[in-house]
Amino acid sequence: MPGSPPTFANDLAASALGRWRPWVDPATGASPQRDFLAAASRTRVRVFRAGNRGGKTTVAGVDALHRCLGTHPAVGLRAGFRAPPVRVWMSALDWEWGVGQVLWPAMEPLVPWREVRTVDWYRRAAPSVPRALVFRNGSRLDFKSAEAGRTKYQGAALDAVYLDEEHPADVVEECRARLLRGGDLAVALTPVRRERWVLDLEREPGTVVVRASTFAAARAGLLDEAAVAAYAGSLPDRQRLVRMEGEFMALEGLVYPEWDEALHVLRPGGAGAATNARGDLAVP
Repeated sequence: MPGSPPTFANDLAASALGRWRPWVDPATGASPQRDFLAAASRTRVRVFRAGNRGGKTTVAGVDALHRCLGTHPAVGLRAGFRAPPVRVWMSALDWEWGVGQVLWPAMEPLVPWREVRTVDWYRRAAPSVPRALVFRNGSRLDFKSAEAGRTKYQGAALDAVYLDEEHPADVVEECRARLLRGGDLAVALTPVRRERWVLDLEREPGTVVVRASTFAAARAGLLDEAAVAAYAGSLPDRQRLVRMEGEFMALEGLVYPEWDEALHVLRPGGAGAATNARGDLAVP
């Protein structure tokens, strides 16, 4: 309206956040990051399950910043999607690595600092790590660390929670309890820990799961294709599926995938009973 005060939406296109673009796989035209952002217009619960270095942390950070600034594409498209001021948490597994070396380096270049009123620092000296950003529009973005335990996730009512990687189940439970007035949960992970709650969350009605492959990210120019191919070739088959494709290997699977009954079980009284099937393990 005429005479209204300017908002960040007026300056978005000129900012690093506004210039950021989701990667697109040239082989398929698919863009998992774009799909993840768009899914907020139709659901409160999203999972970005990807291979390593598939851009999951970056897209979660972009999503959270847009949410705080009121420039998210879902604004006005979904009932209950609140405009600023909003209260948002971004959580990693620990401060020094998860927040300080992964989450914050992905987000810092995209923060529109003119829109930040104050910063509460966890550590101000380099390498700096913030505890919270408070924006001029009243929104607040708090960074959290799962290593602090579930009690540090209690009390607040929130509009959105972003979890980077697989958090302990009790921390996830506390985060969801903070969203009971209609807030959003977004999880970005590579399922290396195979947490059962991830599968349960994905199976809940309404959850949107977006998948991303490390190979596709490399084809899009995000990574070096030769380096990705060499790394993938160094991994055992099961780990390759997890690390490169974000596959969730079932918890009900074998604890020791190399188990072979013919090789590892001795049957008394049978032929060659003094050895195993390979003949190299004597029976006392």
